[in-house]
Amino acid sequence: MEYDVFCKIPAGMSFPMPDGRRIKLAGVPLSRLMDSQGMALPESGYGKTRLAKEDWEYIRKTWKGHPAFRPGNPVIFARAAGKAGDDQAAEQAEVKTGLEQVKVEGQEKDKGLKTAPSKK
Repeated sequence: MEYDVFCKIPAGMSFPMPDGRRIKLAGVPLSRLMDSQGMALPESGYGKTRLAKEDWEYIRKTWKGHPAFRPGNPVIFARAAGKAGDDQAAEQAEVKTGLEQVKVEGQEKDKGLKTAPSKK
């Protein structure tokens, strides 16, 4: 059996396995979250990685205390390989991780975000 594992953490997350492998969950590339005007870019949401059942079960058991795996926090979740996970990811598109890029508001949005050196 295989699982589709969905990860909303920018750039993904890696896990060392007991056999020396390192499994990386695909995340959302930072460059795909927002453009320079603070507008969401298409296809942002969850990255998707297909894993063997044993690999997913080891990751869940070993890192169950990590905030990304807490119940009610759908930042990382898995479903049996198929369409169900894609549907859940679409339903949870508005979930926030706290790692999103800064959103520009107001008049500055049209001009892009500008910075200036600090005055010491």
